[in-house]
Amino acid sequence: MTMSPAAKFDPIELGPLEARLVMLTNGFEPIPVSGKRPLIDQWQSRSLNEEVIRTWDDMGPNTGIRTARTPVFDIDITDETGARVVEGVILRRLADKGAILIRIGLLPKRAIPARADITFPKITRGLVSPVGHKHRIEVLGDGQQVVVAGTHPDTGSHHAWRWGHSPVTISRDKLPLIDEHEAHSIVDECVDELLQLGWTLAGGSSGTGPGAETDNVVPPCTPIAERIEKMQYAVGNSRSTTRCWPIAAISCATASPAKA
Repeated sequence: MTMSPAAKFDPIELGPLEARLVMLTNGFEPIPVSGKRPLIDQWQSRSLNEEVIRTWDDMGPNTGIRTARTPVFDIDITDETGARVVEGVILRRLADKGAILIRIGLLPKRAIPARADITFPKITRGLVSPVGHKHRIEVLGDGQQVVVAGTHPDTGSHHAWRWGHSPVTISRDKLPLIDEHEAHSIVDECVDELLQLGWTLAGGSSGTGPGAETDNVVPPCTPIAERIEKMQYAVGNSRSTTRCWPIAAISCATASPAKA
């Protein structure tokens, strides 16, 4: 079995103000965030421009982007195999549509942004893994945001991007263009792949017996370099045509911190 070249993940190393101004220039809608919580009122609808962003200065250690026009596939799955399967489906569907950006925070979870001309609400699918743990696949849309820069509140490490391709290096108009129908179609395909592997839909008769509601437990936080190393895998080692992208062993904790 031939192993694919390992991918490298890098954090956004600009300070909050500088990063947000670059994101704005690139067509994104950045907002100041602490942990995962937006720090400004009416953040979903407030008009954003350079003057407004400069008034925030370096408010908040983290930065998010609004997802109304930049919907994000949020793979909220703590099962490594399941996360790889879902990522593979999304990449297969989007690879020929534009630039692929992959953000990691708490592995094996990851996020993949796209773009939309017409906004649509969040899409959520709950699933139960063969061992009984609950997980979600979401497409964050109108009224949501996703953290793209700064420190993850659970790991203490920086959010990082595959090959360093992020909202400060890639403009929004280069991202894959999708609509609500295609977003649903991609999520449905992800679900179908997992069902073939013995997963079940949350809320169904399988996997939701006594104790299921309290079984949504995130595994203990392993050092990020170890978690990434465990997730290396080969292209083609799949029961379908899904293309799984490898993840390299890095240590975000040793990467250069964002400037204050």
